Amino acid sequence: MRKQPKKYRVEVTRAGRWWAIHFPEDDRIHSQARRLDQVPAMAADALSLSYDRSVSPDQVEIVAIHLGGSISSRKATRNEAKRGRGKREKAPSLKAVVDALDEYIAARRLRREVTERASRAMRRVAGEGVEHGLTVRDIGHLLDVTYQRAAVLAREARAHEDD
Repeated sequence: MRKQPKKYRVEVTRAGRWWAIHFPEDDRIHSQARRLDQVPAMAADALSLSYDRSVSPDQVEIVAIHLGGSISSRKATRNEAKRGRGKREKAPSLKAVVDALDEYIAARRLRREVTERASRAMRRVAGEGVEHGLTVRDIGHLLDVTYQRAAVLAREARAHEDD
């Protein structure tokens, strides 16, 4: 059995126009990224330099995203400067973004659970169908998949029985 590579957990916090990368397991390591999609690569680089071993971006898992309480708009700030306003207005709250993101994450988690449940059910139908003498073409028709996919599902069902 092949050993799974170690996963490194990171938390990111919005800091101005950058994302600050925090490593909860090692407070000595810090990094930053301009965009969220760059976080795994930047975190892997920081880990590789700190631990003197190769770390892949695939080994980095973002476990928390902190957006902070407000955002600042560069355009609004420039416009205020042009109008001669010395006082900066408070930026809008990110609560709506955080709430929408929480709702999306919950829905995505639910979708993943439902998809996994449907996959298990499809394998079970295929496995039971073959055991009871149905052809893979008939199973494919019942499951609304090609007969080739039905054959793969039946094989997977047998493999899961052996586990």
